[in-house]
Amino acid sequence: MALPAEAAQGSPVAGGVIGLLDIDINAALPSGTISLKTPAPALSSPANNATTDDLTPTLTISNSTPTNISPSEAPAFTYEFEVFRVDGATMTRVAHGNNRPAGGGTTSWTVSPSLVQTTTYTWRARAKIGNETGPWAQPYTFTTPTMITIGVPTLNAPANGGEVSTSRPDLVVNNPTVSANAGTIEIQYQIDDDVNLSSPTLIKVAMNQSSGTTTGNYAGTLIPGTTYGWRVQATNGTVSSGWSPIWTFTVVEGNRTADPTPGQALPLPDEYSVVLALAAERPDLLADSCQPEYGGPYATGTWEFLDILVERLRAKDTRWGYNCKRGNCNDVSLDVVDYHWGAGESQNSTQVYIIDVIGGHCGPDPGAAWIDQTDATSDHGDIGRWTYPR
Repeated sequence: MALPAEAAQGSPVAGGVIGLLDIDINAALPSGTISLKTPAPALSSPANNATTDDLTPTLTISNSTPTNISPSEAPAFTYEFEVFRVDGATMTRVAHGNNRPAGGGTTSWTVSPSLVQTTTYTWRARAKIGNETGPWAQPYTFTTPTMITIGVPTLNAPANGGEVSTSRPDLVVNNPTVSANAGTIEIQYQIDDDVNLSSPTLIKVAMNQSSGTTTGNYAGTLIPGTTYGWRVQATNGTVSSGWSPIWTFTVVEGNRTADPTPGQALPLPDEYSVVLALAAERPDLLADSCQPEYGGPYATGTWEFLDILVERLRAKDTRWGYNCKRGNCNDVSLDVVDYHWGAGESQNSTQVYIIDVIGGHCGPDPGAAWIDQTDATSDHGDIGRWTYPR
């Protein structure tokens, strides 16, 4: 199957072939398309089946030479170039240079926009005078070089087929090997309650350059008793790795400290180390922890730091949750967590310790904190109320 005489930019062309592309293009041109009686130009560089040096190769032809006309009487031709990407049995035009002025004996055009690395292309050219067009030259193929390499990240945790006791588990991957010129790398996660990932949620996280692993978290709440599939790839926005194999994990109910003796209260666990660890691991999220609900000049952040912290606390004890400010669960505290110290159901309980976990929240320099605000809240005549999820 031949390339068409005319193809819209980016339009697919069915029937392309790989390799030498032995195609009789002229035979495929519709009758009357060749309106200029001159031979086709001769393609020169890149040579047929060559590999280019970069992703913007310069295409060079030997100019068309009309027969029975002396060089001094030859018309002022311009030249049209086309470049097609070869994708199996389909070819798509990706670059087009029209009305390029003829040079002295040869004419060149540098391909724009930039092509894709490690990809096969075919190109052709023809002479023009105004709207009159000569025959297309038989096409040449070339392959672009591999300029940037990005390996496939490998899944680390949760273990394949394992269980997690949190509704927002850390999804840890081993960073891929990348070439030095790859630039900023993003790890893209897919997670779905269909282990075949039929309709996955996409999570994007900048690759952690300071360690060998990167951690991502699902922004919502995963459902206990459900098995999830997940996988990852790495990209710099232009070049992407392949996808990792799919792993699965199942969310199970987490640990919960037994109810206290009737009339008694459980002691407050000291989990300041959990806050410090997260602050050290994700200082970016801590710095960006002033949510829009707060208002003010720093309120351009997200809930992500507090959400991840709550999940890590709940992985140790599901008595941890969010605080409903002054008991109003339509107004969840932005920098506070609750620990349910009483017996029975935690949801909506006011039997809580109220802990401030972000010092200087919504200020210029927020930091990790562990401040028990339970008595201060009571002294103001207010209450806390436990909720999860927020």
